[in-house]
Amino acid sequence: MNVRAIGPAIASKARDRVAIDWRWFALFGFAAWVLIVGSHHEPWFDEAQAWLLARDSGFRTLLTQRVRYEGTPGLWHALLWLAIRAGLPFSDLFVLPAVCAITGAALILWRSPFPAGVRLGLLGSYFYGFQFSVVARSYSTDLVLMPLAATWFATRVDKPVRYALVLGLIANGNAHGFLLACVLALELAWQIAATGRTGRSAAIGAIGVGAAMILFALFCAWPAADNEYSQLRLRGTPLLNVIDYYSNAFVDRLDVWSWNPPGKFDNFVRVVLSFGLLEPLARLIAAGRNRALSLAIFGVLTLFSALVYAREWHAGILFLAWMFVFWTQWSNPVSARVRRNAVAAMSVILALQAVETVRTGIWDIGHVFSPGRQAAAAVLAFRSEHPHARIDGYGDFAFNIQPWLDGNVFADYHHGAKSMSYVRWDREEPWMAGSWQANTHLAFWHSVLADRPGLIVASPLNRFSVGGYRADLVPEACAAGYGLRAAFGGTIVWRGVPDGDETLYLFEPNDRGPCGR
Repeated sequence: MNVRAIGPAIASKARDRVAIDWRWFALFGFAAWVLIVGSHHEPWFDEAQAWLLARDSGFRTLLTQRVRYEGTPGLWHALLWLAIRAGLPFSDLFVLPAVCAITGAALILWRSPFPAGVRLGLLGSYFYGFQFSVVARSYSTDLVLMPLAATWFATRVDKPVRYALVLGLIANGNAHGFLLACVLALELAWQIAATGRTGRSAAIGAIGVGAAMILFALFCAWPAADNEYSQLRLRGTPLLNVIDYYSNAFVDRLDVWSWNPPGKFDNFVRVVLSFGLLEPLARLIAAGRNRALSLAIFGVLTLFSALVYAREWHAGILFLAWMFVFWTQWSNPVSARVRRNAVAAMSVILALQAVETVRTGIWDIGHVFSPGRQAAAAVLAFRSEHPHARIDGYGDFAFNIQPWLDGNVFADYHHGAKSMSYVRWDREEPWMAGSWQANTHLAFWHSVLADRPGLIVASPLNRFSVGGYRADLVPEACAAGYGLRAAFGGTIVWRGVPDGDETLYLFEPNDRGPCGR
């Protein structure tokens, strides 16, 4: 027996046990965080809309007709459809993004090449720690799919089918993910051709699987001719859109402990920090053979977001794409100094985001994100008192109550048809009246009041309309003979800053007491 080898072997096994211990501890801590915060999170309109579509549509209709109006392929809606049929209630919707996040976190902890601090920092980043792991939307699936693609990137030519399958799933998640998947799929096809493996069965299968899934995503997401999403326009110039896109992905501001929106100085600082901290990472990426691929990934996402469409949360796909590139290019031949600088830059970005993650999560635990459940309970209480009374709705966010009910309750929406509980975006939809602004017009609100329903569920905010916020609902209702039965406050929070009013008002005829009681 080689006695000299026993000591190092025991030490090596001890180090392995320590490594496993800390990773399991980190995973359990992360899982506890997203499950606790998620269980306190109240789903807002976008989360509710996808759920309602899945609940009230057949599978074929959902994927071939309804998602065409949502601006996205149908992977998330298909998962919701299956989960609902398996018995998942809307109150447990948080489980789906949490599972995606926890699985992705395990891949980061066990399979990523980063130092331990960076791996922990990724789990605490805003998109892993809150936005995609708590808010249940299609982007949640990318929390697991992007690390899985990064894990299999090095063996993509030797084992192309599994890699192509993951790319196909990414393409079916959302529009930004679709573009990213197309770039990666083209690179895979190029690598297969360059290595002379196009005739192998695995290569043929990978190309077939990838092409079929990408085409299916395109089929599902291709906008219908009467889709009102075609009316969407970016709010700023391409340059400002790029600045917002990158700032929301990396450094939103320096004073991350503040509840106030970023000011002019903050806007300057976040631009300098975001692009300045990306420079050391670019040096590491540029040292490898995949410079063109990395440039194509960031170029396609940047152009689409600058010229076509992007909201704050779409920056999360850019963040995950950056993680993918950093992961797959980590082994590039660079000096120790370049690698240290890249790790330092990444650590600063993740540390700033971690503060926003914690603040937003704690806020969500103690406050109402969306009051749909409370308002739905009040509607049911009213229905028990007045079983035959007419109930009308006003404003998109009034639909936040529908997932908590067994179907549509609004008599002014498709005559109260139970199965029409989701918002339709086609131009012929009477609720929309052929215009994004129609259901926030004063005339529309007056028409609801003129119908004299027994109860009105109203939202002052329609985020899709120009000047869509209406603060005069209460006085106009009072002037029409209605009083305020109840008001349920809710606030959308983005990176620790209030970003949208989700308040729901319940009005009833005011024949007892002063207006606004």
